[in-house]
Amino acid sequence: MKLTKILMIVLLFWMIPAALIPIFDLVVWFPYVSPTNIPTDDLANHRLLSVRSAAFLTIVYFIINHLRQKKPLSSVSPIFVYVNCLLLFSTILLIKNSGPTTEWLTVIFVAIFSGILFFENKNESNKIFKDAW
Repeated sequence: MKLTKILMIVLLFWMIPAALIPIFDLVVWFPYVSPTNIPTDDLANHRLLSVRSAAFLTIVYFIINHLRQKKPLSSVSPIFVYVNCLLLFSTILLIKNSGPTTEWLTVIFVAIFSGILFFENKNESNKIFKDAW
């Protein structure tokens, strides 16, 4: 096995828990694990953990695809995956920590953006190999 794949597997096993444990009020600040309480009025912490977890889960997704030797079908695919992960974590953390109601406007915007990216990803993946031969 190549050194690159070994390092990617190690990174994978670190990023999966690091992405998911903010849901359980813990945060991995390598090499430490610390409890976190997200105050409902502190929007910066909520957004920081949402963006951090979404980025980690996106990296996990593409590491798994790389190890399975699958390539993205379009150039929009990485953005689409990240936006969906951001939507997932923003919604979960917002429900769990009962953040401000105005934050739901951001979640709605991200959901609409995800829908637009879905159709763009679908259209681009249909024509990416059209003129290959």
